Amino acid sequence: MSFDRSHFEYSLLQQYVGWTDADAGRVHAARELILLDTTTMVEDFYAEILRHPQTASIISGGKRQVERLKGSLRRWIAELCSGPYDAAYIERRWKIGKRHVDIGVGPMFVIAAFARLRYRMIDTLRIQWEGTTSELTETILSLNRLLDLDLSIIQDSYELENLARSEPIDETGIRKHRVLAEIGGRALEGLNVHDLFDQVVIHVAESFSANRCDLWESTGVDRQLLLRSGFGWPVEKIGQHTVTILAGSEFDFVLDHRRAIATSDWNAEKRFERSIGTETEPFESSLWVRLSAESQHFGILALHFREPRLFSHADFDFLQSVSNILSTAVARQEELQQRTENEQRLRRLVDQLPAGALYLSNHQIVVNSALEEMTGFERGELSTIEDWQRILLRQEEKPINGDSNPSLDDKGIVIHRSAVIRRKDGQERVLDIAAFRSLADEVWLLHDVTEAEYRNERALRAERLAAIGQMITGLAHESRNALQRIRACTEMLEFDLESNPSAMELLGRLGKAQDDLRRLFDEVRGYAAPITLEWQNCSVQSMLEEAWESCEPLRVGRIAHMSVTIGNAGAQEVWVDRFRIVQVFRNIFENALAACEDPAEVEVTCLETTFDEKTFVEIRVADNGPGIPPKDRARLFEPFFTTKAKGTGLGMAIAQRVIEVHGGRISVEESAKHGAEFIIALPKGSR
Repeated sequence: MSFDRSHFEYSLLQQYVGWTDADAGRVHAARELILLDTTTMVEDFYAEILRHPQTASIISGGKRQVERLKGSLRRWIAELCSGPYDAAYIERRWKIGKRHVDIGVGPMFVIAAFARLRYRMIDTLRIQWEGTTSELTETILSLNRLLDLDLSIIQDSYELENLARSEPIDETGIRKHRVLAEIGGRALEGLNVHDLFDQVVIHVAESFSANRCDLWESTGVDRQLLLRSGFGWPVEKIGQHTVTILAGSEFDFVLDHRRAIATSDWNAEKRFERSIGTETEPFESSLWVRLSAESQHFGILALHFREPRLFSHADFDFLQSVSNILSTAVARQEELQQRTENEQRLRRLVDQLPAGALYLSNHQIVVNSALEEMTGFERGELSTIEDWQRILLRQEEKPINGDSNPSLDDKGIVIHRSAVIRRKDGQERVLDIAAFRSLADEVWLLHDVTEAEYRNERALRAERLAAIGQMITGLAHESRNALQRIRACTEMLEFDLESNPSAMELLGRLGKAQDDLRRLFDEVRGYAAPITLEWQNCSVQSMLEEAWESCEPLRVGRIAHMSVTIGNAGAQEVWVDRFRIVQVFRNIFENALAACEDPAEVEVTCLETTFDEKTFVEIRVADNGPGIPPKDRARLFEPFFTTKAKGTGLGMAIAQRVIEVHGGRISVEESAKHGAEFIIALPKGSR
């Protein structure tokens, strides 16, 4: 009959907690993830039971019984995740409650056991989850609903079976069982312990019909208690009144005993004396129990009666059960508080690191202040790994100890990367990343090495230029005489071959080849030679107009236009070598005119900007041509690289040298009109 009632109520409970087919589907989908940790979960569960004398004493059959119980727990977890949640399922849960009566497992242990299993399952889901955060949250809610339903059936079965086997009890006994269920439920819900204390004091006082109930909390000061909650006390004393635990007092005595203690007659009590500050009116009898976990004492719960009273075993058991529930709740809240404080302390520590730091777990990332400054993005804009990948232009894994592809194991691995990102302001930065990757998460330390890479690149280029310069100087010196002899010979042949048009054409082609070779020598020597600058304050617009005018021969008979927009007053002038910068602009304009079909449009925008704590004028030159393919853009500033049928490939390499000698930078991108866009940054201020 009891099972029939539970079967009937199960569907009502499902509606009450909001259980739906969607919940069942989510639990079933997560079944494999939960079962991954079944062995660890079961071993941890029974290791904890055997660690405490109170629970270990329940298991009287030794290792064989423990192994049977482990098997039962594994089946329970598998059925929980699989269902079906039908009459047979409910009956099996019902039998678990009855079995707890057989072996003497009280409600407080059942509640605590459920809590332990619940936390392990949720932790397993959180660690193994590969979906979105919202999907994980929904799955955890579904699992919690299912566990609450199981706990309700087991508790109801236990209560009814225990009542059926016990001698008839009065209404007070039944009320105490309900109080335990109420307190246990509130504790599982995570109710703040101080609010839980207030409810416990009222419930316990009513259950015993006590005249006063005190809940004393340890203050952290040695042997001092604070009246945290109370029934029968003046309101102004609650949360304010403190007492000291004196040797030989009832509090001193209570803290030395694991179980509840009582005095039925204060006048005849010889074991201890009443503590100073606890008496507001005379009492004849009292009942106390300490709140503790392991060796830590959280406080004392006390009941007082004006009339003499004899306390039964049921009274002691009830108050001990209340103590266990409260102690578990306090320990859990302190653990959560400690964890939160540790996380906050760690976050403050990481936030103060001079290096960038990134934590990655389940596609979610957390970054510190240094990385915000490094990227220009706020934390809210860098919250997922997809956000990071959007600003990542390229990266390269670097081998550690000769191993370029280390395998991930339980100890984790260290990975070294070089990455290039695009900051929020558009700058490209080179980062050095050292990452520790475990099976669950990753931690990165990031350093901006852009300037170091830039200096290394310039030093390497300078070495190459010096080598090229020496080679070209020697080659040009040795070749000049040969070219002059060739020129003299061809001029003499011209006199003998004036009447032979075919031969004269060949001589003309030979002369042109000599001129091309001489020009190549001159350009290479100019590229490799040191650049000396003549600094002066120059108008940006006048330099652009001068460079455009110098391209007049290329614009004859064409439709071509150049426009200049000065974005702010700071972008009007720069401190540069005018001749060299006009050369750079002319080279860019010549390339644009060569690439664009009519009408050719060249748009120049100038804006004062700041990066690396320095002020620059950023000049963007965009055309409406076909653009430069990405593979060519990457090599555009390499010496001797050209896409033209004629040309040495040194024009843009020389332009880059000129800009860098000025302390600026030059790069190329695709313009808004899908043509090419050169970005030149020139520093402001006099030298």
